[in-house]
Amino acid sequence: MRSWSQVEAELRASSPGTRIIVGKSEIETPAQAGATRSIGLPSGQLSDWRFPPSAGCRSVHVQEFPTTYLAHLDEVDPGCAPVQHLLVDAPIVAALGVGGAVLGAMVGRVRGTFVGLAGGLVLGVLVHWAVATPPPPPPR
Repeated sequence: MRSWSQVEAELRASSPGTRIIVGKSEIETPAQAGATRSIGLPSGQLSDWRFPPSAGCRSVHVQEFPTTYLAHLDEVDPGCAPVQHLLVDAPIVAALGVGGAVLGAMVGRVRGTFVGLAGGLVLGVLVHWAVATPPPPPPR
């Protein structure tokens, strides 16, 4: 049986952006290993889990699907630096949020900026959701 510490070691040894799929029957639940519930961009997952960040503020983010977990290493833990996390680990959402804020500012100054920012962030999440696909089952 694999452990989440083994998965984390594999992710840290891999190139950025690597995702590891693990069957639920092959590993303990993230909660049993010390992860806490988190939020993540919608990709069809049942829930999100996050392990405590390292000294460098990187963290393992786990998405739970019906029969699998999908794990990746966030370069910046959102608990350490939320804005930097968006810029580095969710750039499409950040870009659309900033774009919406700029357009809103052009139309309505301060209120328009906030409305544009909110609209851009929502659009970013919807775009992410539209292009995201659940992971395949792990190979047997």
